[in-house]
Amino acid sequence: MKGNFACESDVGWLKIGWAQDVTGRYLLVINTTRFPQIHRPEACSYAEKRCDYLPPCYKSSCKQRYTNTHLIAIDPAKPRDGPRSLH
Repeated sequence: MKGNFACESDVGWLKIGWAQDVTGRYLLVINTTRFPQIHRPEACSYAEKRCDYLPPCYKSSCKQRYTNTHLIAIDPAKPRDGPRSLH
């Protein structure tokens, strides 16, 4: 994606099937046609490279940002516990 940020980044859209919670445990993400859960990952196209959209007089480099996404998921080890919020 060009022109939106100071550094060039690769952006996509994913319908998540499995995800890790903040403790590192894998959970099954609930996705339906009516209620899809979609994540928008964004990655530096050229990590640590100077940002092309800033003038050369500025010292810059592309730094990766990470975010937590809230999803509804089921623990496959405890399916009777039902869905819960994954963040």
